[in-house]
Amino acid sequence: MQTVLDSVKQLSLSLSKIYTSIDSPIAELQRTINQTLDKINLSPTIKALEQWQVQFKELQKINFPKVGPG
Repeated sequence: MQTVLDSVKQLSLSLSKIYTSIDSPIAELQRTINQTLDKINLSPTIKALEQWQVQFKELQKINFPKVGPG
């Protein structure tokens, strides 16, 4: 019985090491991505897009004369 318990304990330890070896690089990648996103300020881009959207809606209201053969 002790042999079985020791084997299960060893298996558990091995699985834990495998999980850690996989999880650690993933966690590091997540931290790197989050730090990079924090450095990128998207606010000016978003504001520019919102302004463009407003201007585009205004342009849609204008009836431009047809150009070319009618």
